[in-house]
Amino acid sequence: MFAPMTFLVTVGMILAVFTAVTILMRAFGESKSTTRGGRTASRPTCPRCRQRNRRAANYCARCGKKMPAQRKR
Repeated sequence: MFAPMTFLVTVGMILAVFTAVTILMRAFGESKSTTRGGRTASRPTCPRCRQRNRRAANYCARCGKKMPAQRKR
């Protein structure tokens, strides 16, 4: 009688842990470098908190400080 309920709870816990790990990896699992065309692509760094941001970012993703203007290549 309790076996199906125990199984469902176990599966639910496994899915919850998997979901939590996936969310954390997407939030904090940043690679050390991004390669494009065989070379390392530089990413702008926030002058306040040193967070690496997207190239097109106008504001820091961590602290919200306005990013300095980027030179076009």
